[in-house]
Amino acid sequence: MKPWVPLGRAPIPGTGDELLLWQRGDEFSIRISGYVSELMNSRQHGSEEALATYACPAIAQRADARVLVGGLGMGFTLAAALRSVGPDATVTVAELVPEVVEWNRGPLGSAAGHPLDDPAPAWRWVTWLR
Repeated sequence: MKPWVPLGRAPIPGTGDELLLWQRGDEFSIRISGYVSELMNSRQHGSEEALATYACPAIAQRADARVLVGGLGMGFTLAAALRSVGPDATVTVAELVPEVVEWNRGPLGSAAGHPLDDPAPAWRWVTWLR
């Protein structure tokens, strides 16, 4: 079995903890420093997709629909939202940790099919400030 390789770390604002990005083959894991269990894993992402898959069809036919995704994570919710809304919708991702966006533009992007590269419907991200 291939070993886990650390790819990135990022401070979590307002805490002393960090998010840690790991890779093993084509599998990715995001963990919080000091904890044994994973926060999320690219092999188990059904609940992330379900958030958008169940909610977005209700507004998909509305003109200029707007969707807010709370946190980018591994991009699975964003990818599902982009697949579920109409062509003139806007999907906004509010992300607390800017490095998570960088990870999704880099090696982690392949896990969810590079949703940040999706040209339409429009999407944007904002840093969630306190």
